Amino acid sequence: MYKAILFSPGGDWVTDCSGQTKEEVWDRVADLGSRWIFYPYIAIIKDKGHTNSFQRICEVYTEYDSSLSWIKGKAIRTIQAYLSKNPITA
Repeated sequence: MYKAILFSPGGDWVTDCSGQTKEEVWDRVADLGSRWIFYPYIAIIKDKGHTNSFQRICEVYTEYDSSLSWIKGKAIRTIQAYLSKNPITA
């Protein structure tokens, strides 16, 4: 099981779109529309039920923005700390 984790430019995060495979999660993310518009940076983590900040990123969505491609394999807390100190602005 996997699920999407979505980060805001300032480091806040939410999870959504659980699925059996990574591809299933990406398909569900594609159908979100503007639901999580303030959380534009998307990755996938393993779905272990409860999400904690020590979980690691399995895959990153970089089609439109590759600036966060380095987060694959990093812990959620590492990404959250980075974004809170270096907010990404459009």
